[in-house]
Amino acid sequence: MNKLNSYRPFVISLFIFFLSVQWGGCTRSYRIDEDKFVKVYTDIIIAQDTANADNKQLDSIKGKIFGRYGITKAQYDSTLSFYNSNPEKWEKFFDKTIKYVEDLRDRSNKKSK
Repeated sequence: MNKLNSYRPFVISLFIFFLSVQWGGCTRSYRIDEDKFVKVYTDIIIAQDTANADNKQLDSIKGKIFGRYGITKAQYDSTLSFYNSNPEKWEKFFDKTIKYVEDLRDRSNKKSK
């Protein structure tokens, strides 16, 4: 019994380590990569601004956007929550988003000339 008690702290530490690795990995994989999130977020904002749609139609549009990028609504919501909880990340994210929208506009202007 004495030997078993001497292993208990090691086993508990090992168990906690595996749980933290599992939860940490799951959280990271559940968030959308920032570059992809910039595109998804931009597409959703553009769709909301250009479509005269009710909430049900907007949900359908979002579903199509999620499908195009191979993500789920839960991943989108999780990523959105992550950025909502970190104002500095939001600022950097919006800077990237603005740059992406400007690049889209520039490409569109070049094609139309």
